[in-house]
Amino acid sequence: MLLGLCACAAPSSTAEGYPPPPGLPPTRTALIAKLERAEESDVGNSQAYSWSDPGLDNRYKEKAKEVEAVILELESGDNVPPEQINDALDNSSLRGFGGYP
Repeated sequence: MLLGLCACAAPSSTAEGYPPPPGLPPTRTALIAKLERAEESDVGNSQAYSWSDPGLDNRYKEKAKEVEAVILELESGDNVPPEQINDALDNSSLRGFGGYP
């Protein structure tokens, strides 16, 4: 029984400031923060192209909306498939239009 108590009392790696073990998914809060940064970047890129390339401006706006939708799903407690999250974060298709990755 003592062994079980020790295991329960062991500090979690993230609570003590240590990085989580490799392979563990990020916490929901950290993932939302990452998505919020990506959304801000997409909005900024959209504004940067608003005059010079309206088509690219619109593509960045769509990516920002896609990221926002994932954020809202996560904030409401929904389980979002990793593929959907990765797609929202992936701007590689915009490189073909002259955008930032």
